[in-house]
Amino acid sequence: MGLQIPSFLYGPYKNVSRACTRKVRALARGATFAEIVESWIDVDEVPGLLILEGPSKLDGHTPHVHCFALSNAAFRVWSSRRGAELDALRARWLDSSLRSQWGFLGLLGQDGRIFALKLVPLVGG
Repeated sequence: MGLQIPSFLYGPYKNVSRACTRKVRALARGATFAEIVESWIDVDEVPGLLILEGPSKLDGHTPHVHCFALSNAAFRVWSSRRGAELDALRARWLDSSLRSQWGFLGLLGQDGRIFALKLVPLVGG
């Protein structure tokens, strides 16, 4: 058995992006990572690549595991929020991401790193 990834991260990017936008909105309403995952896929059992950074025109039309997509959606959807609300969302999202293999993979793309690094002043002080 290989790495288990939420099924909403697998597919053509357009479909994955839409699903991730819905998931990010649910997270903003208080859902947990466990609550947004409805089913899992084993990466060893599906065709395609583990994409850590994107989106890219080169990989958008074929099914892949878009590891970055939830972080990308959070960065996009939450970018209009400010202050304590945004800090709380980021902190909860980062904590949840670090507690799961698939969530950690989502931090490795540019949006995940930027989003996480904005929390550095909050950590430890």
